[in-house]
Amino acid sequence: MTEAQVAQQDAWIATRGGGQFRPFAAHPADIDIADIAHSLGNQCRFTGQCGTYYSVAQHAFECSMVGGPGATRDEALWLLLHDAAEAYLGDVASPMKRGLGWLMRTPEDSAAGPMFAGFGEVEATILRAVAARFALPWPMPAIVAEIDRRMLATERRDLFPPGLVWPKLDGVEPFGPRLTPVLPAFAQRMFLTRFAKLMA
Repeated sequence: MTEAQVAQQDAWIATRGGGQFRPFAAHPADIDIADIAHSLGNQCRFTGQCGTYYSVAQHAFECSMVGGPGATRDEALWLLLHDAAEAYLGDVASPMKRGLGWLMRTPEDSAAGPMFAGFGEVEATILRAVAARFALPWPMPAIVAEIDRRMLATERRDLFPPGLVWPKLDGVEPFGPRLTPVLPAFAQRMFLTRFAKLMA
């Protein structure tokens, strides 16, 4: 193992519950739903650029609720947890995710594979640990991307000034009810209540 890889294995994030979470070596046993709810409730969507505070926890809850009636239990739970990695990595805007990477090997070791792992690869590693922790299928079901995209269109309508041009949302129908953003602590409770119901 290279020096860079050892450093990554040793890198950890302190969690609200007093744990040490290693984002480059995520393990199912380290995934804690209370840590996830706390962090996502305290993170504002859209890098805080929307018209009011709107948390990632509320986004996840809303996705699970609108997708839930016609979804299986696993699909509804994935809709709630699809952004769980952001509890450990932060809510990074999509355009930034595509350009971020971490050095995984030294140049001398490059014959063993690519030198960089993209942000999405690290995120996927954590989400696989989430799947294992809560006995969910991997990869995520297709409904997650579909509902997430429609929720994004809903958020554009309800949280941004009218007329915002967003080409990737052309033709995407928002959900009917308007969003009512809530405070972080309330979003966390909504998230945890939904989780408990789906796990019952």
